[in-house]
Amino acid sequence: MKIFRSLLQFGLLSFVVGCCAGASLPTNVGPPKIAPPLAELNDRPKRVEFMNEATVALVTPVSDSFFIVSCTGVWISKGLILTAAHCVDEKDVSTYNYTSKKDFESLKFRTAILAAKNEEHDLALLITDPKDRPEHQIAQIEQNTAPVAGDPVDTVGHPIGYTWTYSTGFVSAVRENVKGPSTTEMKILQVSAPIWMGNSGGGAFNKDGHLIGICSWISKSGPQLAFFVHVDEIRSFLRREMLKTLP
Repeated sequence: MKIFRSLLQFGLLSFVVGCCAGASLPTNVGPPKIAPPLAELNDRPKRVEFMNEATVALVTPVSDSFFIVSCTGVWISKGLILTAAHCVDEKDVSTYNYTSKKDFESLKFRTAILAAKNEEHDLALLITDPKDRPEHQIAQIEQNTAPVAGDPVDTVGHPIGYTWTYSTGFVSAVRENVKGPSTTEMKILQVSAPIWMGNSGGGAFNKDGHLIGICSWISKSGPQLAFFVHVDEIRSFLRREMLKTLP
């Protein structure tokens, strides 16, 4: 447990210093940097490629040649993957398998440890083995501009096993105090992009390629009713976990 805590602490502190996700920190630590817009991502193919490389698939290997893709995750630093809490709700399991888009072609799976989880707000953080990490892009968490209804949104996920599926839509609404599957009130983004099982834990990205939400649940009562954990909830979750591990 001591080794695990040291690994988690190192990962989160490295995340604060190197990735600057935008979570608030105590004044004695210093303010986070604001991630600049990714201007080169104005080109859609480049933006899709970036999002694909910032996205992982959470998998359950069944044999050497067969596996199940269960959920999605997003790289938010060199070693941290953000996903949905319900994607890592197996009892007595702390290690999870994932694959990157490049690894997927050769069916290479790597492992990550469950570092933190908030079931009420459906967020979880995985920390990967520092000696076994693929090359990947990092999704900057939006810090400066709040998403509003009408904003374009891009998503990447693995609906029913169709890996690295890109879809696009709009923020349909920003809703406060909504009760999700956990029945806890939270701030969410309602998104019009086509989402289905397998997208859980995947990111919603704004026009600058910055992360503004994590896929949490859908409604089958009507078309295009997808709900993402709002970026404000993401920043609060990361801030709480950082403060737990600061020396």
